Amino acid sequence: MEILSFLQFNLITKLFFSVLLLFYFVFVAVVYRQISLMTQILDSKISPLVKTIAAIQIIVVGILFLVGVLLA
Repeated sequence: MEILSFLQFNLITKLFFSVLLLFYFVFVAVVYRQISLMTQILDSKISPLVKTIAAIQIIVVGILFLVGVLLA
């Protein structure tokens, strides 16, 4: 009975963090879109750097989400 309880807790925890990562991925995608729109209007020297950092963040969050789903 204890093993079943542990497995349920483990599954609920993984599901919680997977949903949390999915929401964060959507948030990061929205931020990337806002950065893209901002760089079209206000072009500066730092704009490519900010856009690159946002793109790297999208890739990292996407990889973390896929790893979390595949290992769940």
